[in-house]
Amino acid sequence: GWLIGFSNSVASDPSLGSEAPLHREIGARALTDWLTAQQSTNLSSAPVPNDSLSETDLHRLADAGVAEAVKDMGMRRYREGDHQKAADWWRKASTMWHGGAMRNLGKSAEEGGDYVTARDWYDQARAVGLPTAGMHIAINLFHRGDEEAAENQLNEISTNNAAGAAVQIAGVLRGREELTKAVEWYERGIRLGIPAVAMILAPLLREMDRNDEALE
Repeated sequence: GWLIGFSNSVASDPSLGSEAPLHREIGARALTDWLTAQQSTNLSSAPVPNDSLSETDLHRLADAGVAEAVKDMGMRRYREGDHQKAADWWRKASTMWHGGAMRNLGKSAEEGGDYVTARDWYDQARAVGLPTAGMHIAINLFHRGDEEAAENQLNEISTNNAAGAAVQIAGVLRGREELTKAVEWYERGIRLGIPAVAMILAPLLREMDRNDEALE
Protein backbone atom coordinates (compact mmCIF):
# COMPACT_ATOMS: atom_id res chain seq x y z
CA GLY A 1 0.00 0.00 0.00
CA TRP A 2 0.96 3.69 0.18
CA LEU A 3 2.80 3.12 3.48
CA ILE A 4 5.33 0.76 1.92
CA GLY A 5 5.60 2.86 -1.23
CA PHE A 6 6.23 5.98 0.84
CA SER A 7 9.01 4.36 2.85
CA ASN A 8 10.57 2.72 -0.19
CA SER A 9 10.71 6.07 -1.99
CA VAL A 10 12.78 7.43 0.89
CA ALA A 11 15.25 4.57 0.86
CA SER A 12 15.74 4.83 -2.90
CA ASP A 13 16.35 8.58 -3.05
CA PRO A 14 20.11 9.19 -2.79
CA SER A 15 19.62 12.95 -2.83
CA LEU A 16 18.24 12.93 0.70
CA GLY A 17 21.48 11.95 2.45
CA SER A 18 21.94 11.72 6.20
CA GLU A 19 20.02 14.94 6.81
CA ALA A 20 16.80 13.52 5.33
CA PRO A 21 13.74 14.24 7.48
CA LEU A 22 12.32 10.78 6.81
CA HIS A 23 13.23 7.54 8.48
CA ARG A 24 14.47 4.71 6.26
CA GLU A 25 12.54 1.94 7.96
CA ILE A 26 9.11 0.76 6.82
CA GLY A 27 6.30 1.06 9.34
CA ALA A 28 3.79 3.30 11.07
CA ARG A 29 6.25 4.24 13.81
CA ALA A 30 8.65 5.71 11.24
CA LEU A 31 5.87 7.81 9.76
CA THR A 32 4.75 8.99 13.17
CA ASP A 33 8.32 9.95 14.10
CA TRP A 34 8.71 11.88 10.85
CA LEU A 35 5.43 13.74 11.23
CA THR A 36 6.27 14.64 14.83
CA ALA A 37 9.71 15.91 13.78
CA GLN A 38 8.23 18.13 11.07
CA GLN A 39 5.97 19.86 13.57
CA SER A 40 8.89 20.84 15.81
CA THR A 41 11.18 23.61 14.63
CA ASN A 42 12.88 24.13 18.00
CA LEU A 43 16.61 23.43 17.99
CA SER A 44 16.52 22.13 21.55
CA SER A 45 14.40 19.18 20.45
CA ALA A 46 16.68 18.23 17.55
CA PRO A 47 18.41 14.83 17.81
CA VAL A 48 22.13 14.65 18.52
CA PRO A 49 23.74 11.63 16.79
CA ASN A 50 26.63 11.46 19.30
CA ASP A 51 24.46 11.65 22.42
CA SER A 52 25.80 8.29 23.62
CA LEU A 53 29.36 9.63 23.88
CA SER A 54 30.69 11.08 27.10
CA GLU A 55 31.51 14.78 27.15
CA THR A 56 35.21 13.92 27.33
CA ASP A 57 35.08 11.58 24.33
CA LEU A 58 33.02 13.99 22.23
CA HIS A 59 35.38 16.85 23.09
CA ARG A 60 38.36 14.67 22.13
CA LEU A 61 36.80 14.02 18.70
CA ALA A 62 36.04 17.72 18.28
CA ASP A 63 39.61 18.63 19.15
CA ALA A 64 40.78 16.07 16.59
CA GLY A 65 38.90 17.97 13.89
CA VAL A 66 35.82 15.74 13.45
CA ALA A 67 33.26 18.22 12.12
CA GLU A 68 30.23 16.25 13.28
CA ALA A 69 31.60 16.19 16.83
CA VAL A 70 32.26 19.93 16.69
CA LYS A 71 28.66 20.50 15.62
CA ASP A 72 27.36 18.22 18.39
CA MET A 73 29.40 20.04 21.04
CA GLY A 74 27.35 23.04 20.00
CA MET A 75 24.12 21.08 20.36
CA ARG A 76 25.04 20.11 23.91
CA ARG A 77 25.78 23.70 24.87
CA TYR A 78 22.52 24.78 23.24
CA ARG A 79 20.56 22.24 25.27
CA GLU A 80 22.18 23.60 28.41
CA GLY A 81 20.98 27.08 27.48
CA ASP A 82 24.38 28.51 26.56
CA HIS A 83 23.47 29.70 23.09
CA GLN A 84 26.58 31.81 22.67
CA LYS A 85 28.93 28.87 23.21
CA ALA A 86 26.69 26.76 20.96
CA ALA A 87 27.05 29.32 18.18
CA ASP A 88 30.82 29.40 18.69
CA TRP A 89 31.02 25.63 18.14
CA TRP A 90 28.74 25.80 15.10
CA ARG A 91 30.78 28.58 13.54
CA LYS A 92 33.88 26.44 14.02
CA ALA A 93 32.12 23.49 12.35
CA SER A 94 30.92 25.76 9.54
CA THR A 95 34.54 26.57 8.71
CA MET A 96 34.90 22.81 8.19
CA TRP A 97 32.04 22.97 5.64
CA HIS A 98 29.52 21.22 7.90
CA GLY A 99 26.10 21.97 6.46
CA GLY A 100 24.26 20.91 9.61
CA ALA A 101 26.18 23.47 11.66
CA MET A 102 25.29 26.15 9.12
CA ARG A 103 21.65 25.10 9.35
CA ASN A 104 21.77 25.32 13.15
CA LEU A 105 23.20 28.83 12.96
CA GLY A 106 20.33 29.70 10.64
CA LYS A 107 17.71 28.22 12.93
CA SER A 108 19.27 29.94 15.93
CA ALA A 109 19.15 33.29 14.12
CA GLU A 110 15.55 32.59 13.14
CA GLU A 111 14.58 31.83 16.72
CA GLY A 112 16.01 35.24 17.59
CA GLY A 113 13.89 36.87 14.89
CA ASP A 114 16.80 37.57 12.51
CA TYR A 115 15.43 36.02 9.33
CA VAL A 116 17.90 37.78 7.03
CA THR A 117 20.94 36.27 8.77
CA ALA A 118 19.14 32.95 8.91
CA ARG A 119 18.64 32.98 5.14
CA ASP A 120 22.35 33.68 4.63
CA TRP A 121 23.24 30.58 6.65
CA TYR A 122 20.69 28.44 4.82
CA ASP A 123 22.12 29.58 1.50
CA GLN A 124 25.59 28.55 2.68
CA ALA A 125 24.22 25.20 3.82
CA ARG A 126 22.66 24.65 0.41
CA ALA A 127 25.95 25.58 -1.27
CA VAL A 128 27.77 22.81 0.61
CA GLY A 129 25.08 20.30 -0.29
CA LEU A 130 22.84 20.02 2.79
CA PRO A 131 19.76 18.16 1.44
CA THR A 132 17.28 19.93 3.76
CA ALA A 133 18.56 23.47 3.09
CA GLY A 134 15.80 24.17 0.56
CA MET A 135 13.19 23.18 3.12
CA HIS A 136 14.55 25.70 5.62
CA ILE A 137 14.70 28.38 2.92
CA ALA A 138 11.02 27.82 2.15
CA ILE A 139 10.10 28.16 5.82
CA ASN A 140 12.29 31.26 6.08
CA LEU A 141 10.51 32.87 3.14
CA PHE A 142 7.18 32.16 4.82
CA HIS A 143 8.34 33.77 8.07
CA ARG A 144 9.40 36.83 6.08
CA GLY A 145 5.89 37.15 4.69
CA ASP A 146 6.48 35.88 1.16
CA GLU A 147 4.15 32.89 0.94
CA GLU A 148 4.26 32.86 -2.86
CA ALA A 149 8.05 32.55 -2.87
CA ALA A 150 7.83 29.89 -0.17
CA GLU A 151 5.43 27.86 -2.27
CA ASN A 152 7.63 28.29 -5.35
CA GLN A 153 10.58 27.00 -3.32
CA LEU A 154 8.66 23.81 -2.62
CA ASN A 155 8.66 23.09 -6.35
CA GLU A 156 12.47 23.27 -6.47
CA ILE A 157 13.30 20.74 -3.74
CA SER A 158 12.76 17.02 -3.18
CA THR A 159 9.21 15.87 -2.45
CA ASN A 160 10.03 14.73 1.08
CA ASN A 161 11.68 18.00 2.07
CA ALA A 162 8.92 20.04 0.43
CA ALA A 163 6.34 18.12 2.42
CA GLY A 164 8.36 18.73 5.57
CA ALA A 165 8.35 22.47 4.88
CA ALA A 166 4.61 22.47 4.23
CA VAL A 167 3.93 20.68 7.52
CA GLN A 168 6.17 23.06 9.49
CA ILE A 169 4.53 26.12 7.92
CA ALA A 170 1.11 24.65 8.72
CA GLY A 171 2.25 24.15 12.30
CA VAL A 172 3.22 27.83 12.59
CA LEU A 173 -0.17 28.87 11.25
CA ARG A 174 -1.91 26.48 13.64
CA GLY A 175 -0.03 28.09 16.52
CA ARG A 176 -1.32 31.46 15.35
CA GLU A 177 -4.86 30.06 15.30
CA GLU A 178 -5.00 30.63 11.53
CA LEU A 179 -6.58 27.22 11.13
CA THR A 180 -8.04 27.60 7.63
CA LYS A 181 -4.63 28.54 6.23
CA ALA A 182 -3.03 25.75 8.24
CA VAL A 183 -5.35 23.26 6.55
CA GLU A 184 -4.32 24.60 3.14
CA TRP A 185 -0.64 24.00 3.91
CA TYR A 186 -1.27 20.52 5.27
CA GLU A 187 -3.16 19.77 2.07
CA ARG A 188 -0.14 20.96 0.09
CA GLY A 189 1.90 18.34 1.92
CA ILE A 190 -0.56 15.66 0.88
CA ARG A 191 -0.58 16.85 -2.73
CA LEU A 192 3.20 16.63 -2.74
CA GLY A 193 2.73 12.88 -2.47
CA ILE A 194 2.97 12.33 1.30
CA PRO A 195 -0.45 10.95 2.33
CA ALA A 196 0.79 10.47 5.91
CA VAL A 197 0.25 14.21 6.46
CA ALA A 198 -3.45 13.31 6.73
CA MET A 199 -2.59 11.85 10.15
CA ILE A 200 -2.10 15.44 11.33
CA LEU A 201 -4.79 17.05 9.21
CA ALA A 202 -7.70 14.81 10.21
CA PRO A 203 -7.71 15.75 13.93
CA LEU A 204 -7.48 19.43 13.02
CA LEU A 205 -10.47 19.16 10.70
CA ARG A 206 -12.46 17.49 13.48
CA GLU A 207 -11.42 20.29 15.83
CA MET A 208 -12.83 22.72 13.27
CA ASP A 209 -16.08 20.71 12.99
CA ARG A 210 -15.21 19.74 9.43
CA ASN A 211 -15.79 16.06 10.16
CA ASP A 212 -16.91 15.12 6.64
CA GLU A 213 -13.58 16.28 5.21
CA ALA A 214 -11.65 14.43 7.91
CA LEU A 215 -13.22 11.17 6.73
CA GLU A 216 -12.36 11.65 3.04
